[in-house]
Amino acid sequence: MSEQNLNSDQVKKNSKVNKKQYTEGNILKQLITNSIPMIFALGFMLSFSLIDTYFVAKLGTKQLAAITFAFPIVFILTGVAMGLGNGASAVISKAVGMGDERLVKRLTTDSIFIALVLVLLFSIFGTIFLDEIFILLKAGNDILPYIKSYMQIIFIGAVFLVIPLVGNSATRAIGDTKTPSMIMFISVIVNIILDPIFLFGWGPIPSLGIAGAAWATVCTRIVTLSLSIYILHFRDNMLTFEIPTYDEFISSAKSILQVGIPSVATNLIVPVGFGIIVGFVAKYGQDAVAGLGAASRIEIVTLAVFMAFSTVLGPFVGQNLGAQKLDRIKKAINYGHIFAILWGILTSVLLYIFAEPIARTFKDDDKIVAIMIMYLQIAPISIGLRGITINVTTTLNVLKKPLLASFLSISQVFLIFIPLAYFLSNYTQFGLKGIFYASLLSSTIVSIISYIILHKYIKVLTNEDSSL
Repeated sequence: MSEQNLNSDQVKKNSKVNKKQYTEGNILKQLITNSIPMIFALGFMLSFSLIDTYFVAKLGTKQLAAITFAFPIVFILTGVAMGLGNGASAVISKAVGMGDERLVKRLTTDSIFIALVLVLLFSIFGTIFLDEIFILLKAGNDILPYIKSYMQIIFIGAVFLVIPLVGNSATRAIGDTKTPSMIMFISVIVNIILDPIFLFGWGPIPSLGIAGAAWATVCTRIVTLSLSIYILHFRDNMLTFEIPTYDEFISSAKSILQVGIPSVATNLIVPVGFGIIVGFVAKYGQDAVAGLGAASRIEIVTLAVFMAFSTVLGPFVGQNLGAQKLDRIKKAINYGHIFAILWGILTSVLLYIFAEPIARTFKDDDKIVAIMIMYLQIAPISIGLRGITINVTTTLNVLKKPLLASFLSISQVFLIFIPLAYFLSNYTQFGLKGIFYASLLSSTIVSIISYIILHKYIKVLTNEDSSL
């Protein structure tokens, strides 16, 4: 659907669509007040894997290693949905800034449909080639049955993951960050209740082992799916049952996928890279894989703060881009960088000091705990710098430079991290520790490059000589 073809009565303000505007008011206050609910929302979402890790660790080291091997594939599935959600958020927020209600509905509905189709294809492919995928990731024959037991259920329930993630992105695009937080909070509570019931059994429900973690996740996603549909359709009136013309759908899909596909690609880079790294770690044994899996999930939860800020920064940039208020965009980016450094210093210090008690909460096994401590005292040092990179890639996506954002992510993982990890672990005295040092170095290098690139692009965009 082209903007030129819209009738004048289609371009109007709507009290629901324009629930919150980012084009006026105190920038810092808007970023803080809207990020706080999203910090909880994404913290809750990422707690899913952390909660699963905690309970699965009670089953044994093989099961803990199994979900570590499964993590990249689950993250890929989530990345597809979140990437398309980012694309939807970018274009919907711009439509909100323009005050175009009909376009907001069309983009929201089409983004959900596109995400469903892509995730269904991914799930079918994953189910057919499940064995081959995990053999490629160097999963041993003793761990493969546990992986299959978990992943077969996850693939079946994948469709229930898509609508809540894409729907939440659409809700954030209109400036509402509290509702996604509420939905994620409910999902965590449900997951905490269902995990031990399905894993260890309760009353008439038998113990399902590692498969129970998958069933708990699927059942929880059904709950969030129902909530998301209700919010999008009945409360915010952001869905339409009007069948688009072929040209309308193609135009809508192009605008979503222009940002969505590079964003999906960017989201896939990290789990694919992690899968390769798991293969490197596997040669050090099951304990090393289990330790990496648990420690990396702890680290990811600390990154939820940056991901939360980016979900506000994206719509903020989109709305102000639509309103041609570029100075507000510059100030918001500056605030984001300062926050990233401060949060990074705080969390890395805390993880360094409390690495051992945190590790023993998950698994009281000296070998696994030692590996977790090693990871938590090295890799998280670069947390603040990774926050800057997230701010940069989020901004570049909304500014219609998604390929540049993808290039930065590709460079970090495939041009720097993986080669460094391979070299340091195989040709130096660091061994396993070299892989963790490689994570720290690659994050540092790409953060500096990312900042310089965005700094120069904003100067060109605003045609000013002042720096960020």
